[in-house]
Amino acid sequence: MKAAVCYSSSSGNTKAIAKAIGSAVSIPVYDIRKNERKDDSYDFLFIGGPIHIGNLDRHLRAFLETLTVDVVKEIIVFSTAQKDDFARRLIDEIVSKKNIKVSSEAFFCQGKFSPFKKNIPAEVDIKAAEAFAKRVLG
Repeated sequence: MKAAVCYSSSSGNTKAIAKAIGSAVSIPVYDIRKNERKDDSYDFLFIGGPIHIGNLDRHLRAFLETLTVDVVKEIIVFSTAQKDDFARRLIDEIVSKKNIKVSSEAFFCQGKFSPFKKNIPAEVDIKAAEAFAKRVLG
């Protein structure tokens, strides 16, 4: 089984969760904005990015448009968005047309969508992301 984490992060929240997931299950973590992902095929890609005014981050959307079923068989979504499961539905709308499966398993925690939010993601969110990755790939 081959897996990796691909993320786009505006403020560092999604990056922190991406690194926690990758570290927990010893898989590579790639920043979509830096085009770090190797041209390879994967059984699973954990994919996450910010939601801005009800839309996926433009970098994440562009990345999703490049994926084919030859590149990834299944996507596992994680998000630091305010709404639970919203990112999974938005991603599924894009990749389902390409016959790429989106797992019903997904991880969500609150993001820092307000300048008054401090210490987001919290340590409890990091631990939950690690446990999620272990459970899903376990």
